[in-house]
Amino acid sequence: MILQKNGAENKENIRIAFIYTMGEYVVPQLINKYSLSPECHNVTFSFTQGTSLTLLQELKAGKVDLAICSYIADEPDIDFIPVIQQELVVVTAKDHPLARLYEHEVELVETIHYPYIYFSENSGLRPFIDNVFMQQKLVPEIACYVDEDTAMAGLVSIDYGIAIMPRITALSYYNVHILKIKNTIPPAISIWRP
Repeated sequence: MILQKNGAENKENIRIAFIYTMGEYVVPQLINKYSLSPECHNVTFSFTQGTSLTLLQELKAGKVDLAICSYIADEPDIDFIPVIQQELVVVTAKDHPLARLYEHEVELVETIHYPYIYFSENSGLRPFIDNVFMQQKLVPEIACYVDEDTAMAGLVSIDYGIAIMPRITALSYYNVHILKIKNTIPPAISIWRP
């Protein structure tokens, strides 16, 4: 068990901070597996959610024991361990022109003429997505900035803009169209630091 390897089994309460999308499946599965271990039956958990930058600040301040978040560059005091990879996709409203033109996948250059709902600087994905656009030599028009995925999906669903975001299961609850990105880009990786 990954928590046991990091000494967390000696604590009575483990304080875990995580980005919003990890609360859907990753954190519950981690807690379930840990809780089933007989030597950990007295352990309780407390949880904090937030953006990657906020969570790392809490971790460095000693307010949490573990942070599950996106990788943040230039953090020499933090040990990042990959936990999950998430495919990045283009998300549009169901009736958006891109949804009508492209059924399954799209080149990023085809999206550049439409305004984007973009992750704020608080998001760990922001530098990653900035880099994707820089590699393609593209500059997106930004309609607005948001901190987290569900706000992004909600705004996309009302056709306020399009977005590049992780393919999360919650997208199935929104009136959106999901397009794979034809360009070769690495997946987003969520990490933790024990």
